[in-house]
Amino acid sequence: MILPAARGGRIADHGLRRWLGLGQWELARPTVEYLNMILPLMDHELCKDGLASLRFWGQTEERSGAWMAAADPIHLQANLDHLRLYAMPNPQLDSAEIRQILKLLQENVASEHIDFARIGGNIYLRCTDAISSATASPEILNGMPPDEFMPNAAGDKIYQSLSSEIQMTLHESEFNCERENARLPAINSLWIWGGGRAPQAQAKPIFPLFSNDPLFRGYWLSCKGLIRSWPNSLTECAEISKRGFVAVAPDLLDHCSDRSLDEWLDDARQLLRRKAIGRLSLIFRDGLQIELTRRDQWRFWRRKPNTLFREDNE
Repeated sequence: MILPAARGGRIADHGLRRWLGLGQWELARPTVEYLNMILPLMDHELCKDGLASLRFWGQTEERSGAWMAAADPIHLQANLDHLRLYAMPNPQLDSAEIRQILKLLQENVASEHIDFARIGGNIYLRCTDAISSATASPEILNGMPPDEFMPNAAGDKIYQSLSSEIQMTLHESEFNCERENARLPAINSLWIWGGGRAPQAQAKPIFPLFSNDPLFRGYWLSCKGLIRSWPNSLTECAEISKRGFVAVAPDLLDHCSDRSLDEWLDDARQLLRRKAIGRLSLIFRDGLQIELTRRDQWRFWRRKPNTLFREDNE
């Protein structure tokens, strides 16, 4: 299950913290998409190409045969000797800004071989011929130097040229002047990532999915798997699918849930206690991963990981 960030006091219930501390845990900054963190747990191969096409598929429920990459708005912060990338989640952008970005791209960057399209709050780059693209999304790289995830200049000059052209187009745009006046970070680049073509749909054994995330939904469509919207309750997921499931909860920063992280985790704890499920694999959006089984509740000596959840002033 994919969950919001857990550390820094985000889990208020001390009983939940102690329970989570009994499991097997790992803490590492994510460098791949959350989809690719879930797939090995189901013995599926990693998706290395075509992630943007899968996201498009999940948004539209229609497979496109075109080569495409995601073109996500970002803020690049220049430091003394490096850049840092900051994601612009959809709630931070209004539809008018997305439309203005698309209009600028169509007028100044698009050509006979390169085109742009908007689906909801996402922008896609479509090319007649494949180009290199970055290997991870802004969500994963948020706050990190992006260099090691970019194609190098020798590897693909088209990518470098396209990125420069996009940055020049956005540099003095009207909406960025408005953002500056509102003391908001400028959208000074688009992150071109996940390039490739969507695979042909092919039935594969896969757990049911409970998620509104378009990348996950696109992958499940390619496997002809069962897809349901996130029901806001793990209990409901388990009632529908008793042999296992994958759930992707929304990030609480999106303000689209009337339940808390504690409530979702308490659902999970109760399911494990009632033997409705045999194993829990929890992947939090701050890099913490915890695996719990029914036997773990008796392993009282595992207390040290509880410190991972404390606030700085505890």
